[in-house]
Amino acid sequence: MKIHIVQHDMITASPEDNLKWMQYELESEQAHEALLTVFPACTLCGAPLHAAAAYTDLQKRSQAVLQQLVSQSEHRAFLVGMPLHIQDKGLCNAVVFVQNGAIRGVVTKKYLGVEEQKYFVRGEGVQIMEFHDQRIAIGFYEDLKELVKGHVGNPDMVICCGCNVFDYQKPFRVRYRMRKIVETLGASLVYVNRVGGEGSLLYAGGSLAMNAAGGVLCQLPYCQPESQTVDMQLLETLDDEKPEAVELVYRALVMGISDYFTKQGLRKAVIGKGLPANRALVRRLAIDALGEERVVNEEDWTPTDDAALLCTIDRTEAAGFPENITATHGQLPALRTLAVVGDLYRSEVTQVLDYLGVDEPAPDTEQTDTILNLYLDEGLCVDEIAEEGYDPEVTQGIVATLGKNEWRRRQMPPQLKVSPMSFGIDWMWPEI
Repeated sequence: MKIHIVQHDMITASPEDNLKWMQYELESEQAHEALLTVFPACTLCGAPLHAAAAYTDLQKRSQAVLQQLVSQSEHRAFLVGMPLHIQDKGLCNAVVFVQNGAIRGVVTKKYLGVEEQKYFVRGEGVQIMEFHDQRIAIGFYEDLKELVKGHVGNPDMVICCGCNVFDYQKPFRVRYRMRKIVETLGASLVYVNRVGGEGSLLYAGGSLAMNAAGGVLCQLPYCQPESQTVDMQLLETLDDEKPEAVELVYRALVMGISDYFTKQGLRKAVIGKGLPANRALVRRLAIDALGEERVVNEEDWTPTDDAALLCTIDRTEAAGFPENITATHGQLPALRTLAVVGDLYRSEVTQVLDYLGVDEPAPDTEQTDTILNLYLDEGLCVDEIAEEGYDPEVTQGIVATLGKNEWRRRQMPPQLKVSPMSFGIDWMWPEI
């Protein structure tokens, strides 16, 4: 069976715009070669929808676009994600299976994230559907645990529709989970993930297909739209090459800047003041995302067109958030702000610069970064960090500073999320 895999950047809350690129993909030569086209989760409306999900006008517009796709689907089969109101149940995050001008089935998400729980009701989870003599288990990424637990029978193939927010550990965790499912079930697998930036949140793509023996049949690139048709019966597989985390961070940040400017309709990137290493990295990322002609330093900028100030706050700095942060990064109030490297420790800034071949000296903050990592990312308390060999008084001082400056972090510009535990998204502290 040939499957057409599409990883794309959705336009949030605009199903009519998303319809255009979906129609293009469904009419493509690759789609005609395949029996089934698979789009990511949340295809029609994007994500996160926040409060927009609850408004019936968006739901009705999504339903109208779905009906248009269904009416055009003669001799076609595809999976599309959308918010869908289920009678006697409520609004669900759903994947709809369309074939030959009709809706064949609906899969609703069971394990909802905290934000999703505000607007969606709990669904039924993974469903098995018959298609061309194959038992195909279709589900959201978060619901696939049901397969490993043996709650959903024995499928021949698994199709996972993802809309997974990026962090530098996520691609490796996804690959591990996909391989575990294949090994447990002895089934082939298709994983399709969204790509693109949505404000602070980044979606890295990295869609893939595996045969029943666990061999990788295709691997779509990270951080760029792509579509590909793959024959799931192939025995010949690819080398299972895993990119370095630092390369993924670089690609994700460039994508995040590019999409932020495109979706906000911004022209110029104004590089804020700050540490030389941070400033050098932010400037390089902005140039790679936008082109050198669209990037200027703060001291050279004149307010002639719409622009964004790319702040150079890093995660180490944000943890302490010095008193002069507003004076340093807030001198241009007319500009929108975006913290590009606010989710990188200072030592990680250095690693990305090294990866890019940029020689820019940076302050030595290895001990501070390590203590922050143990506290924020690993969840260790002061006593447990001391057991790792770090001075308790030094650790307590860093932790105390981190806590008392939470109110300042609430005033930070949005930052591009690349770590598993980002300030303001994953990690928040009481304002005490």
